[in-house]
This record gives sequence, C-alpha cells and structure tokens, in this order.
Amino acid sequence: MEDAWVSIANLPVIDQDLAAVPNAFIALNQERHTCVLFITPYPDVSAFQISSVGAQNRQLGFIADPVSGTILAQPRTWVEWMHDLYAYLLLGSGHGEQVNGVGAEILLLLCGTGLFLWWPGITNWSRGFRISLRSHWRRINFDTHHAIGIWTLMIVTWWSISGVYLAWYQPLEAAINAVFPVRGMLSPPLPQLTPNTSRARVLTVWHYGDYVTEGDWILCSMFTLHFGTVWGLPIKILWSLLGVSLAVLSITGLIMYWNRYLRYQLG
Repeated sequence: MEDAWVSIANLPVIDQDLAAVPNAFIALNQERHTCVLFITPYPDVSAFQISSVGAQNRQLGFIADPVSGTILAQPRTWVEWMHDLYAYLLLGSGHGEQVNGVGAEILLLLCGTGLFLWWPGITNWSRGFRISLRSHWRRINFDTHHAIGIWTLMIVTWWSISGVYLAWYQPLEAAINAVFPVRGMLSPPLPQLTPNTSRARVLTVWHYGDYVTEGDWILCSMFTLHFGTVWGLPIKILWSLLGVSLAVLSITGLIMYWNRYLRYQLG
C-alpha cells in the first residue's frame, strides 16, 4: 500500500484488537485501490474509515465494521463532491492538488501586483478604501475592485500561501522546520507492523495541536486560517463571506479588462 497514514487528533494510535484492519487492506488490494487515508474508530464514529483512490483517480470511501471486518462502500454525497472540486478540481489527488498549487501561486502574484496598482498616492491613500456610488458605473466597478481588494488583501494573501503549502506540503514543511523548528505539529514515528488481531497496545501518542514553537503555529495556521476551522460558527460564516470576495474581484477585474482593453480590440 502507498501513501497510507492514520489521522487522529489528541488520541493514542493503537494496534487494534480487531479484524477490520487486515480485511480492509486485503479488500482494497484485490480491487486495486490505493489507501490514502485510514482513520481508526473514535467516540463519534465507531468504525474504521477508509478513503482510497481507484481506477482513473476516482475517490472512493469505505467503512470497515470493527468486529466482523466487513467492508461497506460509502455513497458519495454532494459535500464530498464539493470537497473534490475545491481540493482537486475533480482531477483526482494525483494532479488536482498540483493544479490548485499553481493557481495559488498565480493568486499570490496577483496579490502583490494588485497592491502595487492599488496605491493611489500619499495624498489620496484613503480613497482606495471606499466606494463612491455617485460616479459612472465604470468608476463604481473600479472602486469596488480596489476597495474589496485592499480590505481582503491579508486573508487572500494567506489563502494563496497556504494553498501553495497544501499542494506541496512536504518540502515547505521541511523548509519551515529548518528555520522555525517544529515540535507539536510533527507526525509521530510509527514502527513497521504487520496487522495483528490478537492484542492491542498503544504504539505512540500524537498530541496534535500542542503548539510549542513558532514553526508549530505557522503550520497550524496553514490549515485553520485557510479553512476557517477555529473560533466556531461565526468564523465559518465570515470565511464564507470572505470567500465570495474572490468571485467579486474576478468579475470586477474582468469588467475592468473589458473596459480598458478588450472592447477596443474586438470593437
């Protein structure tokens, strides 16, 4: 099996006294599936959860009964489809993450060039933060693009940086660790084991979320500030609204491009 790992937060990783582990991997091998995520039972979900990639990079989900080892396919939901669209552009994990990473690099470049083009000068600097609704519609579109761009600049810049990290996390994690040592966010080393259903014992404990160094905080923020998974529902709502700003910036930017260039070239 390739690229298989256990994902548990603040829980011990256990060599389970259950039949599901070997049966699950045997079934996946027979169907030529590659396991990409393997989650052991926890209080909210009392079964093994398996995500795999099948033929043509199709994402497949399974649940393994922790007692009988029976493998049950998980029907895909619209939420999972939206996740695949967001994370992989429906191209599969093999190529979608890299394409997304290139897009994040382009967005980071646009943030830098946009800030340079936004600067209205020292005497008129405050003008770039507001929208004048008394002007012509082209000016309103221009002001909207500039105002939304500067108000959301910091979070959009971080989204682009974390987007690059999510696409190529291993080399960037190594680079961050070289400058700011990482401790709590590192995955624990696991010994090489063959599935054994005769006993259960703690292999190691992963205190995921123990942020003790600057490197831990940087890696943590890559996820929490990208997806808005901290501070509860208000932040999720705010992040959703801020996400709409990217669509507004794209539309107003295209209108500006049309007004300044395309309509003359095509007219």
